[in-house]
Amino acid sequence: MSAHRPHVLIVVGSRHGATREISGVLAQRLVTHGASVTVSTPEDCHEIDADAVVIGSGVYYGRWLKSAQHFVDTHAAELSRRPVWLFSSGPLGDPTETDLEGSDAGIEPDVVARLVTQTNARAHHVFAGRLDRDDLGPLEKLVAAGIHAPVGDFRDWQDVEAWADEIGVALCGVDSAG
Repeated sequence: MSAHRPHVLIVVGSRHGATREISGVLAQRLVTHGASVTVSTPEDCHEIDADAVVIGSGVYYGRWLKSAQHFVDTHAAELSRRPVWLFSSGPLGDPTETDLEGSDAGIEPDVVARLVTQTNARAHHVFAGRLDRDDLGPLEKLVAAGIHAPVGDFRDWQDVEAWADEIGVALCGVDSAG
């Protein structure tokens, strides 16, 4: 008798690709645990045909992208009946100076609370982001300059893999990623 191979749907809202890259690493790591994984954008995901769901979004002005929030709003009932994990990407700067866990890194607390409640999420994790001025439009460049946003890639890939390992163990049992 073969063990059930859980299917994980990762839905990711990403404006400039940094959050999408995080979802790719999450997917690869979950596969090492024995899960099958589908990655989709909120716009392209019309049904939830998965055992578990990971939903992530880039954070802009303290909020998830509208497409990711709309996905949660539209599928809240379905999501609340299966294991769900949420992640946000966006804080910039030296990770030793950025409190990713305590303050939810600039994400409005009511936004996080609403998303967790709607989905009955097991966890919400915040990953540092990336800012490349060449990716920004004129208004985004103006805002980034106005708030003195640091340029660079601040993502911690070990943190991404460790969180994927937590999900993998919860879904598949034994830590097989080692």
